[in-house]
Amino acid sequence: MAKNKTQPTKASVATFLAGIDDPEKRRAAKKIGAMMRRATGKRAKLWEASIVGYGRYQYRYETD
Repeated sequence: MAKNKTQPTKASVATFLAGIDDPEKRRAAKKIGAMMRRATGKRAKLWEASIVGYGRYQYRYETD
């Protein structure tokens, strides 16, 4: 099976969010992050350089 191109990193999500220049966008991102954590029960993880994810899901295709 092929490996996904997008992989989780050990980079800090908090540092990534703190680096958002626009204060309104930064506040909104942190608020959404808190809502996602409550909804999923998972901690945020940074994927590649700029994707914040919560948990994993593996898609299955008929061709697999």
